[in-house]
Amino acid sequence: AAPPPARCRATAALVASTALAALLLVAAPSLLLVRRAMPSQPKASDVGEVIRDLIVNTQHLCPAGFVRENCMENGEDDEDCCAGAPHGGCAFGLEFRQGELCHPNGAVATCCAPAHHVGPQPMCSDELVQDGCLENGAPDEDCCAGAGSGGCLNGAAAVIGKVCHPNGAVSTCCPALCPAGLELAGCAAPGEGSCQSGASPTEGAVCGANGHIATCCPKGVAPHDTSLYCWAVSMSHGGEAALMRHQFDYHQSIFTCEDWDVMSDGPLDPVPAINIGALKSAVAAWGSWANSEVFARAWQAAFKSGKWRKRGWIVKVDPDTVWLPDRLKLHVKPLSAAEPFVVKNPGKILLGALEVMNNGAMSKFARLQETHCHFSNGGEDGWLGWCLLHALGIPHKDDEALCKYGPAPSQCAPGWTVAYHAFKDVAGYQQCFMTAVS
Repeated sequence: AAPPPARCRATAALVASTALAALLLVAAPSLLLVRRAMPSQPKASDVGEVIRDLIVNTQHLCPAGFVRENCMENGEDDEDCCAGAPHGGCAFGLEFRQGELCHPNGAVATCCAPAHHVGPQPMCSDELVQDGCLENGAPDEDCCAGAGSGGCLNGAAAVIGKVCHPNGAVSTCCPALCPAGLELAGCAAPGEGSCQSGASPTEGAVCGANGHIATCCPKGVAPHDTSLYCWAVSMSHGGEAALMRHQFDYHQSIFTCEDWDVMSDGPLDPVPAINIGALKSAVAAWGSWANSEVFARAWQAAFKSGKWRKRGWIVKVDPDTVWLPDRLKLHVKPLSAAEPFVVKNPGKILLGALEVMNNGAMSKFARLQETHCHFSNGGEDGWLGWCLLHALGIPHKDDEALCKYGPAPSQCAPGWTVAYHAFKDVAGYQQCFMTAVS
């Protein structure tokens, strides 16, 4: 057969290119809000695969409030969150919704409620803990077992807690064998227990039919643990609240740390927050806030939370700071998490946009703050720097790439810099974030 006339071929090419351009225009707004960096160049060259790559890397196929994360297909992990209509599901018992078409074979997007919307709720209720557990009669360190197979070392009946594994396993919840602040190191005859760290053990509750007693030891972290406990202070209304809700919804900033808290002056729904009272401060003579008293209360709330005890590094972040926790982990990886240490920007003072200390420093700070670090009517970062570096004598390391102050959103960049400050509105914040991870 003869080829179609040149005019027909040109018309077909125009129609195809117009359709592709329209699809890209529809996809472009969604690409601005993705939570993961997209590859700079598509792996495939043909138009069909490029379009499929665009679809897979966007969240616009899901209903509002749902994301393509923690997906399962036929009971197994599903990385691309794209499955046949009856086969999709969500891990950890998260709510599941079916999205739109995501593959030419008719598969549809698997959409799950964001895991961080669960908030920092415990896996066990009341006075029960995930400790001193059994699974099918054998010690179970992670206290996560199939329903009906969990038990407790002290012979008490185990209580089923929240789902703790994508396979449907549930938390084994038992009465605490150790006092608060101590962790179970084993069971031994009275007077025979010991702590691996060399610390003196505390005897806890009976933990076996043979009369053995729980050996309880101070909690500690591995020398090069890079896990993070992150927290922020935010007003419950206005610009700070809008930034915190945006970060929460798109799993950014402190909400990507292993543990986190938000301190506020009231409800910050849907963000779980600890109410620490009024946050208003006077403007000091130097033009910034005299807010040391507010942050002394906030640090007390962080101490009381206790989540920091099992994390290598503690990070206090301002809501208007764009930062990337994974980059910070690379910076602190060579440093000890146990020996007291502070990481800060070069200069005489510690700057408040991003405050970083290790577990050893936090332990010393929590123990001595009330007696050694009385706050004055000054700025939070000045008070904290004086307390940590001078009153407590904690060593520090200057890091030139810790935080860049005053950049335009377009000056945020991929690479080594951990944080950029300050972005007071969501649009500027998100532009900086997307530029930094591009």
